[in-house]
Amino acid sequence: MDLNVPATPTSPASAGLNDGPARAARPAGKTLHDHPPQAWAEALLRKYGPMPVSENARTVLERRYLKKGMKGDPLETPEEMTCRVAYNIALAEGLYYGALPEVVLRWAEAFYAMMLRLDFLPNSPTLMNAGRELQQLSACFVLPVEDSMESIFEAVKNTALIHKSGGGTGFSFSRLRPHADVVRSTKGVSSGPISFMTVFDAATETIKQGGTRRGANMGILRVDHPDILDFITCKSQTNRLNNFNISVALTEEFMKAVENGEEYSLVNPHSREVTGRLPAREVFERIVDSSWKNGEPGMIFIDRINRDNPTPRIGAIESTNPCVTGDTLVAVGDGRGAVPIRQLAEEGKDTPVFCRNGSGRPTVRMMRNPRVTGHGMPILKVVLDDGNALRVTENHRFVLSDGSAREAKDLVPGDSLGLMTRRTSSFRKILPHSSGSPQPYRWVSTTDDLKWGLEHRLIANFRYRQQTGKTLDWHRQIVHHRDYDGLNNDTANLVVMAKEEHDRLHSEDRKGEKNPMRRFPEKNWMNDPAKQQESRMKHHVGAIRGEETKERIGSATTLRFHDEGFRSRHVAAVKTAMVEHRDSFLEAIHARAHGNLEECQRATDLNCVLDGNVVMVDRNCEHCGATFAVEWSRREQSFCTRSCYLAWHNGNSVIRRKISDGVHSAYAAKAEKTRRQQVECLVDLKFESGRTPLKKEWENRCAEKRIPKRLGTEFGFPTFQSLKEAAQTFNHRVVKVVRDGVEDVYNGTVDDFHNFYVGHFPGEIDGDACHHYINVFQCGEQPLLPYESCNLGSINLANMIATQDGHARIDYDKLKATVQTAIRFLDDVIDMNNYPLAEIRHMTMGNRKIGLGVMGFADMLIALGIPYDSDEALAMAQELMSFVQEESGAASCNLARERGPFPNYDVSVFPERGGAKRRNATTTTIAPTGTISIIAGVSSGIEPIFALSYTRNVMDNDHLVEVHPLFDAEMRRRGLYSVERMTELSKVGTLRHLEGIPEDVARVYVTAHDISPEAHLRMQAAFQKYTENAVSKTVNFSADATRDDIRKVFVLAYRLGCKGVTVYRDKSRDEQVLNIGGVNAKAGAQEQEPVPGPEPFVTPRPRPDTLIGVTKEIKTSCGKLYVTINRDEKGIFEVFNQMGKAGGCAASQSEAIGRLASLALRSGVQPGMIIKQLKGISCHLPSWGGNGGKILSCADAVSKAIEWYLENFEAMFPGFPKPVAEAARPAAKKASLPAGEEEIARGACPDCGSQVERQEGCLKCRSCGFSEC
Repeated sequence: MDLNVPATPTSPASAGLNDGPARAARPAGKTLHDHPPQAWAEALLRKYGPMPVSENARTVLERRYLKKGMKGDPLETPEEMTCRVAYNIALAEGLYYGALPEVVLRWAEAFYAMMLRLDFLPNSPTLMNAGRELQQLSACFVLPVEDSMESIFEAVKNTALIHKSGGGTGFSFSRLRPHADVVRSTKGVSSGPISFMTVFDAATETIKQGGTRRGANMGILRVDHPDILDFITCKSQTNRLNNFNISVALTEEFMKAVENGEEYSLVNPHSREVTGRLPAREVFERIVDSSWKNGEPGMIFIDRINRDNPTPRIGAIESTNPCVTGDTLVAVGDGRGAVPIRQLAEEGKDTPVFCRNGSGRPTVRMMRNPRVTGHGMPILKVVLDDGNALRVTENHRFVLSDGSAREAKDLVPGDSLGLMTRRTSSFRKILPHSSGSPQPYRWVSTTDDLKWGLEHRLIANFRYRQQTGKTLDWHRQIVHHRDYDGLNNDTANLVVMAKEEHDRLHSEDRKGEKNPMRRFPEKNWMNDPAKQQESRMKHHVGAIRGEETKERIGSATTLRFHDEGFRSRHVAAVKTAMVEHRDSFLEAIHARAHGNLEECQRATDLNCVLDGNVVMVDRNCEHCGATFAVEWSRREQSFCTRSCYLAWHNGNSVIRRKISDGVHSAYAAKAEKTRRQQVECLVDLKFESGRTPLKKEWENRCAEKRIPKRLGTEFGFPTFQSLKEAAQTFNHRVVKVVRDGVEDVYNGTVDDFHNFYVGHFPGEIDGDACHHYINVFQCGEQPLLPYESCNLGSINLANMIATQDGHARIDYDKLKATVQTAIRFLDDVIDMNNYPLAEIRHMTMGNRKIGLGVMGFADMLIALGIPYDSDEALAMAQELMSFVQEESGAASCNLARERGPFPNYDVSVFPERGGAKRRNATTTTIAPTGTISIIAGVSSGIEPIFALSYTRNVMDNDHLVEVHPLFDAEMRRRGLYSVERMTELSKVGTLRHLEGIPEDVARVYVTAHDISPEAHLRMQAAFQKYTENAVSKTVNFSADATRDDIRKVFVLAYRLGCKGVTVYRDKSRDEQVLNIGGVNAKAGAQEQEPVPGPEPFVTPRPRPDTLIGVTKEIKTSCGKLYVTINRDEKGIFEVFNQMGKAGGCAASQSEAIGRLASLALRSGVQPGMIIKQLKGISCHLPSWGGNGGKILSCADAVSKAIEWYLENFEAMFPGFPKPVAEAARPAAKKASLPAGEEEIARGACPDCGSQVERQEGCLKCRSCGFSEC
């Protein structure tokens, strides 16, 4: 039975688990539909109206949640999405608990109303996948990782499956043996947990789970693990483990040792032996220091978490697999060349493959158990510069040309991949000085070893080594092909024999009828049908008129018409015939025109008419709408006049952007062509000489082939070293990495070197056919222990406010009803979930854990007029969460009476505690709300407002100021709203330094950076007191926070009873490039003090009598433009522009451009700044210059002329000092803030570039919905 998909409508909780009394299941196909009934859905829409979401929220829904068509266009509305989810989850009532159809619809309506009003929203996977093919509804999964290679890679595989299906993953690496620990099975040493974490580094930045959602990884290591010091600092480098959030699991023993200033023990998890001791305070300080620097690691108090574990006898609480697609060709070492890995898996046997040994040379090793390692995995296409591509999972590791490894998602354009080339050639061609035969053989070489080696020798050596344990002695032993076919390297065709025996065999086998040319006539080129046909064509055998004859006849006819007399006689004869038979000619022409009209009318839906004998087509102008007629050949014309075209063109930003992109593409293509020619030249020399050529040799060859040899230009390589590096990996540089759907993936385990070659990309070397292969690492898989998942949802506290007598209060009746409905909803989610693994299904059904949380807490406090950092807010938090906890527990007990308790109830802690049985092992969690809080338009989780005003990037890099809606309404109500004030607020993000704001407003509308870290933590502790699982929250620090501040928070978190803590100090990460006060400001810019007083005017330097210069001719759409550039001793002095044809606007405008440019140059403006201003200006008629570059306008032509002058200055004026292209740019100025205050740094959203905020332990963007979590 397939445990991943429910096959029968019985309760999934009863599959192998004791779930109490059995329920009669209702057949799904008779009374319940898979999709919401149309009439019912339409009635709901009329009854409840549209979902009250903002335009921004609708955009987020369309981009990430709604069903999409093949072209990416939404196929449903937010209201239809809500209907889909509500009905699908309510189906559990009928499918598994026997509810009648009308009861199912009643619960579906209750779920629909709750979500449509935004009172409650489930986690993102439920919104995305419920009622769709994927049907994976869980938010997160915990995967234990055991101490074996098989278990590690099984966990990697299962992680990939989970990310594909829409969930996040958490790992404890505490069971892995430490670095350098002896592995007895291989006599080697362990690489430690941190090295294996790189294999799991596969989620947040690039993966889209289930096609829509980004993944999240959490890595945990116990503080008593011997590698703990390396783990603490493993993310100190910004290019490592960017797809992991990490936390240290602190034990009670460790925390007591910190308090007492004692040492604690490090324990090898494999042997359980104490391997050393460390001062606890020093380790604690390292955690503090790393968190101060980059926000990680966080702290988890693991013993405290396990004390609250409701099922300790099942297990302790702890916290993807790189592969290729099935059509990927693998270079096999059995003579077949390359075989799809899917075929290898179907064959079901171990297969020898080519791999790279420790010295970088090609060798053959056995690939064990080629197999499917994942189903429906997200795929990346790695496109190479020769047009070929590989399709792999995003964490599949490629070997680079320098021997290092990089995952597919981390590859960037220009990365050079390790290569093996397989070539078909003869001894005489590979080794010109040898006496070998012209018989073709297979040869191989790699990036690291350019010497060609015989493929059959490598294959035979592998087989010989398998049989004897020894390596072939090439001085005494020879590999013989039984069938004398040097290209047939099947292992059955290869025989190892002594050299003397081989010589004797070939001597005897070449005599008489044993001569291979007689035994194998197909090898005789004279018997080749293609060669025979070539001979017949060449000598006109059996042909009446060959191609050469036709060419001779054509040449004679052409020659005859070159004779003026013949042409005159021919023209006269034609005219005479037309005069004598005029009517016949006209009738024939008219008949042909009618035929053309009918033919044209059949070919189009446009109206066609005859104008004389010309077919005309009626068109409607796309700008003004007027009807106009054009000839059939011009029927694609869309505008009636040139003015209409210009008006449409100039108003279309997409067109302008395409033109700009075209210019950039043209220059990029030119640069790529030059670089490719330079590389090809070096590669040719390298293959000819068997070594890397000298620079002088390369320059001489470039001169022979008329290839640019100058280095350091925009269109070539900067240095000869970079050229050599590129030549090492010719035809296998990365051009781009793009997403390419989902697909099943495969892999295998390669002995010894754990890599293999894939690709089989055709090529040619010196006329010989060849194939290129890319070197990649393997992966593996093994069974794991039971898993656990969590299903989350959040109540919108901002909607739980009622107004009575003009005063706001919490509507506890509404909150209670919402909690009860939400608990039922989440319990139904467990039944309707399609789990990616049978183990996950078993564990989730056994415990039935759900996590009901809250969002919009800060908005609720604002509505109540309570400051976030007040004692009143702390009291409100405890009162509120205790109510949610009590009501959620009561709702779970009610479900247990109706449906039975969770199957593992008897082995849990609840029977010992007494009381009513529960349906769910846990019910409450304050989880990251990520994107769902953006949809609801409220603050995240229990976080304070991050900033009251945001600067949002919109099209054309404009910036739109967005204000928190509650603050916006408050300011308008008090008459204090102004655009200027909101703009100023967007620069600082907080009211702390804004003048004219009433004190009561400033006190209530506090932001994350107005609140002390201690207040952040106390709020977390207040919620944690009444939350069964953990609370997700970030303690935000200003940039000037000290390590002592971080230390105090960590200690306070432990003392307040928190289960974990995450801190974040502004500007502690390199990727933070946006600041409140400067959108798109560069990090690290130095502050400039303003210079008081008005700036003096600049007087242009006078023109001398004599100047030297050059004139550059450039073809523009207005004609030839002659740009004259003159210089004096200080640099470029003036620019004169002259159009080839005098007069007109183009000539006058070009002259004006030259005069203004000259004035700027004489006033000290650097040429580079003038180029920047003129370059890229486009008109409606761009043209191509003589050097192949695109000229957008006359202004663009002037910029390119100045640019050309600067590039070629040294060659034109040797001995003169080269002019400076551009003056140093002034440092960006920080926003003005009071002394001692730092500006609040924000990150840039990787999807839309808008500002992001760090809350609930992860980054999220309110503009587009991006979220790390």
